[in-house]
Amino acid sequence: MYDIIYSINVHESPECVYDLIKNIRAYHQTLTVGIILHTNKNLFEVLQPSKDVWIYPQPLDKEWCSYGIFLGYIQNFLYLHSKNIEAKYYILLASNCMFHRPVSLELIQNKYAESEDVYIPTAPMPPIAEWAPIYQLSCNADFFNFFHELGIPFINSYHEGSIYPWEIFHKIATLKDWNTMRSKITLEFSFEEVLFPSLHKYFTNKGLRSICTMKLITLESIHEIKNPCIKSIQREYNTPIRQWLRKDTDLYFNSK
Repeated sequence: MYDIIYSINVHESPECVYDLIKNIRAYHQTLTVGIILHTNKNLFEVLQPSKDVWIYPQPLDKEWCSYGIFLGYIQNFLYLHSKNIEAKYYILLASNCMFHRPVSLELIQNKYAESEDVYIPTAPMPPIAEWAPIYQLSCNADFFNFFHELGIPFINSYHEGSIYPWEIFHKIATLKDWNTMRSKITLEFSFEEVLFPSLHKYFTNKGLRSICTMKLITLESIHEIKNPCIKSIQREYNTPIRQWLRKDTDLYFNSK
C-alpha cells in the first residue's frame, strides 16, 4: 500500500508533466508515493508510464469548467481500484500545482485533522440565486435532485490539494455511475468544486482539507507560503518560477 497517490488531470506539454513528476518525487522521499495521470488525446500519445506512475488508458479532452475534470479524478481512482492498487490517502492535484517544501505522512495526517475547512464561501450557503455554482448545479436536474434525495449538503471549495482517506474517496467514486451521469448534463460548469466537497462532507461531516495554497506567486513571495504545494504555476516549462523550482528540486535531491 502506498502512503499517497496523487491524481492529476494533465493538459500541457510533456516537459511540464515530467517536470511535475520529478518535483513530486523530490519532496516525498520519506514516503511511498504513486502518481496517476488522466490525459488529453495528444498527451496520451507521447507520455509514458514509469515506476509508480500510471496513465489512465482512455484519454479525454477536458475543457475548463466542465464535467470532464471531475470525471478524470473519478476514473483515475476506479482504474487503480480495478488493479488492486491502494494508498492511505488519495490527493487531487491540478497540473499547475508544484511542491516547494517536503511532505511527510505526519504533515498529511495533521492537515486532515485540522479544524479549518477550505469552503468558498463558508457554510451556510447563501440562497441559490446568490451563489453561481449552486445555481449552475440546479440547472442540472438529475444531479440536483440526486443530492436533495440523499440530503447531501451543497458545499463549494477548490479541489487542488484536497486530501481524501482512501476509503472515503472509494465511497464517493462508487456512490453513483458517474460516467452515465455525464449524458444528463444540461449546463457545464466546475462540477469538481461542488461535487467533491459536498460528497466529502456527506460521508465525513467535515469540510475538505488541502495541502495546497491557491495564490499567484513571485520569486520574492514563494518563501511566505507555508503549505508544501502551490497552485497556479504557469504551464510553461521555462518560466522563472519553474526554473527556480527545478533548481531547488535539484538541490533537495543532491542533499540526500
